[in-house]
Amino acid sequence: MTGAFFAAVPRDEQCAYCNGERRAATLAPDVQAIYCISLQEQPHRAAQVAAHLHATGLCQQVTFFRPRRGHNANYAIWESHCLVAQDAVRKGFDRVIVLEDDVFFYDAWDANVPRIKRAIDSLPADWWGLYLGHVPIQAYFVRGGLLRTRSGCTHAYLANRPLLNWLATTPPMGPDVPTWPLIGQSIDSAMSSLPELYALFPMVARQRFLGDYRVDSRVDDRGRRRAFTDVDRWRYLFIFRGARFAEVAAVVLSPIHWLTLEWLRRQVDRSPIPIEEAKAYRWWT
Repeated sequence: MTGAFFAAVPRDEQCAYCNGERRAATLAPDVQAIYCISLQEQPHRAAQVAAHLHATGLCQQVTFFRPRRGHNANYAIWESHCLVAQDAVRKGFDRVIVLEDDVFFYDAWDANVPRIKRAIDSLPADWWGLYLGHVPIQAYFVRGGLLRTRSGCTHAYLANRPLLNWLATTPPMGPDVPTWPLIGQSIDSAMSSLPELYALFPMVARQRFLGDYRVDSRVDDRGRRRAFTDVDRWRYLFIFRGARFAEVAAVVLSPIHWLTLEWLRRQVDRSPIPIEEAKAYRWWT
């Protein structure tokens, strides 16, 4: 990805964590880095997430990844996650947290660390990832506070080494990469069909609307008010407001999901992306 770069969160002299008045937040057990993806073309989003990181105590721990906007949104977002994973693997990291710049944590970061530690201690040795925020579609409890899940959205997750390796070596939108048609052809669709993905319950992060017209539930990209029947009106509204509702619904249906999740995961078409579309993009290593 040409022109992309990594950078620290800008220092804020008014921030108690930056000026040393408060101790910087601690990372979760064995988490070696936190990345946040934010487009260069959207400085307002980078500024807003930086302010949120200062408020939650993560400003000293997060590294920004600043890619440029791609022509195909699904491909470009997927590629950004892959490039972050490549950087983590190159640096020898085995466990990192990946955020997108519309992430919003409900509490200060240090309040989340004990919950993340308990979840990690309960996970199987071969776990791939742990969602901190997501939109669960299928989920069931493996213990209190921990779900096995198939989810949409990748705005906040902890990647263990198997997931890092998969992201670092798998071409985005490759014709052999399984995606779940219910979600689409995005990275979260592909991740939903991976093994051993889990989530904190209740989730500790959600997505928030940052004024980007591309994902506005009220008006379209021409500034016109969306019709009541506009699918995007409800899709974007659900993404920003419906994650907790989806979480409750998944838990209510968890006995069914316990019986069907793995079976349905294996039924996903192994090559849902048209090969002509996949070949239209180059994969840079």
